[in-house]
Amino acid sequence: MQNASKINGKCAHCMKIMDEQDADNTECFECGQEFHSKCVALKSEELPPKWRCLQCLKKELKEYEFYFVDNESKRTLAQFKTKADNFKKNYFKVANHEEVLIEKVETEYWKNVADFEGRIEVEYGADLESKKLGSGFPRSKDEFRGADADRKYQWARHPWNLNNLPVLEDSALSHVGTDISGMVVPWVYVGMCFSTFCWHVEDHWTYSMNYMHQ
Repeated sequence: MQNASKINGKCAHCMKIMDEQDADNTECFECGQEFHSKCVALKSEELPPKWRCLQCLKKELKEYEFYFVDNESKRTLAQFKTKADNFKKNYFKVANHEEVLIEKVETEYWKNVADFEGRIEVEYGADLESKKLGSGFPRSKDEFRGADADRKYQWARHPWNLNNLPVLEDSALSHVGTDISGMVVPWVYVGMCFSTFCWHVEDHWTYSMNYMHQ
């Protein structure tokens, strides 16, 4: 049975008439509905061979999962960076990983999400306790030396420092009286290209504060 969208000749997203002469139109592999490529924010050459529209993608994702496999191996931050940079260079076939535009990364990411036949494996360091491993923020109990010691001293006591934010006087967490990992004590996450962490509700429906360090 032919889809209604193909019969009336309209884009299933914007409901405007499709131009049959436009080579940049695209069709959902699953339901057969047609779309302007601009309406799905991808050019036809950027789409995977079996591209699915958002509605079909939602249905498919109920049967597929992003999942994590625990890896017991340990590596330093420098070793992780080397692995991440090499993966990005090899995937995009460039000499320097910094050559890859963020728009290209985003396009490839969503192509991979929509491609159920393909498989990509990347690494992601999660739930690393800053109390044990440190973070991008100095702590008030740290010793500061060198030319920027005064600046680090100020940062260590700044209220927006994530080591301090949970226990500020106006914070409900300041009354907990114990170090709750991930709530009172910040966690550090280390990702590489295509690392994914799904949308979720935070513990006890609290807010989340994140800083991106590069």
